[in-house]
Amino acid sequence: METPNLVRQRIATSHLVGQSIVTEQALRGMVEQLRNSERKPVVMVEHDILCPPLGHTLSGEVTELDDGFHALDVVAEIYGPPQPSALPDGEDGYVVASTTHQNPLSIGIHQHESDENVIRIDPVNFGSLEEADRFFDKLRADGCDGFTRGHSERRSELPDPQVVFDLGLNASVVWIGYRIAKAAADALDPTLKTFFQSMYAAIRRSASEMLPRNRPVTFVLNVNGKPNLQFVARTRDAEAVVNAFESETLSDLKSTIDTALDRFDAEMVQFVLSESGNWVLNYMVSTTGRSIGSKRAFKVRSARIAELDGLPDVSEDRAEPDDARESPS
Repeated sequence: METPNLVRQRIATSHLVGQSIVTEQALRGMVEQLRNSERKPVVMVEHDILCPPLGHTLSGEVTELDDGFHALDVVAEIYGPPQPSALPDGEDGYVVASTTHQNPLSIGIHQHESDENVIRIDPVNFGSLEEADRFFDKLRADGCDGFTRGHSERRSELPDPQVVFDLGLNASVVWIGYRIAKAAADALDPTLKTFFQSMYAAIRRSASEMLPRNRPVTFVLNVNGKPNLQFVARTRDAEAVVNAFESETLSDLKSTIDTALDRFDAEMVQFVLSESGNWVLNYMVSTTGRSIGSKRAFKVRSARIAELDGLPDVSEDRAEPDDARESPS
């Protein structure tokens, strides 16, 4: 058995960062969750949702700092170089996995398993918590309804703008049947239709208002199911995103989704909006913690790693560096 590549990293402190403070109690709660949960939190590259995981977190420890605040240090396993793998859509891709564990991974969508339909934003992309709340107030004033407000702060100085739409459990079943399986239906469920009208309004408003304005907005739709589905579009072209979600070609994804579940034991499948306006497979995560993705997804990950100080450079024709000595957050 290969020796795992383990790294130790400080991922959070109780200092004020942006609009938020993580208390000592919350840090210790994270340690307990790491200790008791079968699921292992993924290690991502700079919070970039489009990059396949770098590894997963194994354990954590809270320590007191010299200034009296507290820090959470974790031990994580960083996966080795990607290996060739077929993809559910018939294309060639790559797979990465732990050398010692087969645990399921905790990745974004697993944190929302309720019947609520939620729109989540990061206040830092509006300049302040007050401006973020005003964004929701404007949606309500425009007649938008059918959603719960949510905040998801990423602890970076100014992360790229991102807005996340979480479909509740019941709504997910209806939407998958209507858009993916094309089940017989005269019209979309009224409640779900109301949410999507609000979602489209939020897409249009966030494309014009989110900071920094010189960066594209990442739009994410999380759909609960078997497997869970995630649709990601990174652009300022709001109409292109709305048209993609309204497109009848979503039903063309059914074969890929079925194969991902039946042959790859996938529990999360992510699709990304291509420049041509089609949804294409980006990567998926299996119930045993394997991350299987397109060559394009791993190339994007390599480029992101190369941008970070202290990590090995990656040439454009490589899918992944041979050795990752540090773990980016």
